[in-house]
Amino acid sequence: MVNTLGEREVAALTEGSLGHPVSIIEAMQHSTLLIVLAVVTWIVGCSLADSMDELINFYNKYDDKTDERKIDNDSNVYDEYGVATWRDLIYHTVTIIGADFVFGTMMVGAHWFYAYSGFADFKPAANCDLDDIDASRYSGLVSQIQGLTQGTYQECLDVIANVAKQVDVNGNNYIERCEDAKFLKAIGNTDEYSLNYSSERVLPYGQEICKYVVIDAFDEMPKADDGLMRTIFQLTEGFLPSALLSHDGDSTGFLGMRPMSLK
Repeated sequence: MVNTLGEREVAALTEGSLGHPVSIIEAMQHSTLLIVLAVVTWIVGCSLADSMDELINFYNKYDDKTDERKIDNDSNVYDEYGVATWRDLIYHTVTIIGADFVFGTMMVGAHWFYAYSGFADFKPAANCDLDDIDASRYSGLVSQIQGLTQGTYQECLDVIANVAKQVDVNGNNYIERCEDAKFLKAIGNTDEYSLNYSSERVLPYGQEICKYVVIDAFDEMPKADDGLMRTIFQLTEGFLPSALLSHDGDSTGFLGMRPMSLK
């Protein structure tokens, strides 16, 4: 995964322009799959450590009384010397092999599900026709994006809002992967690049870039007296996809709170 992400980052920067190595939905998907894989690995490891001590140490504690003979209850005949011993050893060995098989199947199954089931692949935008694009719709957007660092924080927010409005072809206040792919194709990227490195996003998520590209953003960002729940929510910003819970800049989103940068 680390190697794949590195390759996609290089490709997004060198094979075209304004593409995204990973979309937010793909990031959530891969994070969830990796968490599942880690949990299964943890369960298997703890279970093996907990059970193998008893299973393997059985042989150290076994009392081999080969000098005694017992009568078989069914045939009323004495067993041969050592019959109970080898039966115990066989049955217990089968138990160990069975435990190893169950835990091994869980481990291999979890890794197969992640690596080979297809869920962990980075797929291009689906059902997206790039043949019919109105390039005039996106005229001047690239120069506006390139000039973000020269303006103020508020000007950056306004530029991103205008770009999002133009890219949002169907006007649902949510930029879908296909809409972003059409924008990438219209500014000169190849079909393959546009489909593979497009990303879905909402306006608050797109405007997050203004915090990093505008030199005086910290001084210009509005401040507010936050309550406890808003403060906790803001602390999670950056590693939780909170912007996905709101589809436009006027929405209050999750828990009735707007993103920190848009208060």
